[in-house]
Amino acid sequence: MDIDNQAQAALRSGIGSKLIKIAIVIASIGLIYGCVHFFLALAEKHRAEQEKLGQLIASLNAEKLVLDRLESELFTQNKAMSGLKTEIDALKKEITAFESKPVPGAAANTKYKNDVDAYNKLADQYNAQSSTYNLKYKEYSSQIEAYNAKVNEANGLSKGSGSTRTVVAN
Repeated sequence: MDIDNQAQAALRSGIGSKLIKIAIVIASIGLIYGCVHFFLALAEKHRAEQEKLGQLIASLNAEKLVLDRLESELFTQNKAMSGLKTEIDALKKEITAFESKPVPGAAANTKYKNDVDAYNKLADQYNAQSSTYNLKYKEYSSQIEAYNAKVNEANGLSKGSGSTRTVVAN
C-alpha cells in the first residue's frame, strides 16, 4: 500500500479527522502564542517609552529651573546695564556740550576732566558687563536649544505611545 492509499484509508477510518483536528489545535495554539508574544513585546516597548518619557520630563523640570535662574540673571544684568547706559548718555551729553562751547576757567576744566574720567570708567564697566552678559546669553541660548530638543523628543514619545500628555516648550 502506498502513502496516498494509507492516508485515504486513515481518513476513512476516522483517524485522519482526528489528526486534522489536532493539527488545527496545534496551529491555533501557535497563533495564540504568537499573538501573546507580540502583545507582551508591545507592552514592554510601551513601558520602556513611558519610563523614558518620565525621565525626560524630570530632566526637563530640572533644566527649566536652571533656565529660569539664567533668565532672571540676564534680566537683572540687563537692567543694571541700562542704568549704566543712562549715566553714560548723560555724561556724553555734558561732555559734547562742553566741547562745542568750551567754558574758560580751572573749575570748568576740572569738571570736564572729571566728567571724561567718569564717562571712561562707566564705559569700561558697561563693556565688562556687556561681555559677561553676552557669554551668559550664549550659555542660555545653548541650554534653550538643548531643552527644546528634549521637549520635542518627549512629545514624540508621548505621541508615539498613544499618551494624551504633551510637553510644552519654554
